[in-house]
Amino acid sequence: MEKFIAKPTVIKAVQFTNDSPETLVKINEILEPVRISYKRYNHPVILVEQEDSSFMTAEINDYIMKYPDGKIGVCSEKLFMELYIQVI
Repeated sequence: MEKFIAKPTVIKAVQFTNDSPETLVKINEILEPVRISYKRYNHPVILVEQEDSSFMTAEINDYIMKYPDGKIGVCSEKLFMELYIQVI
């Protein structure tokens, strides 16, 4: 059996920590337009439209990511910390 390692991929990512204007401006650098839902009181979520016109949701502390091919994804904080390290 052969073994393989994944190729490194540099992504852009912003953590959705709150719905403050400063956070939303950072998210807008990756995702445009930024759509926020307040269906649940005090629990904002960002709606991320997919290619098939369905929506993913980013909850507080999730990361919104932009891949090199332009696709947008959402990842929980825990999984993000396991998969990615910050490039300086």
